[in-house]
Amino acid sequence: MPETCPDCGGRMKKHVASLTKSFALGISVKSLLPTELKKYNFLDIWICENCGHVDMHLRITQA
Repeated sequence: MPETCPDCGGRMKKHVASLTKSFALGISVKSLLPTELKKYNFLDIWICENCGHVDMHLRITQA
């Protein structure tokens, strides 16, 4: 995963979102995904602290 920003060389900070967590009326993000993406459980979001560049990566298991 990116440690430094590809745009400015700044530090990338990681945020993790669970795709299985229910957010309203028992609906999860995972339930809204197309079939080929349902195998993924987490979304890693990397944000540059300097310029705001964003990278997102789907992940199956928890790291």
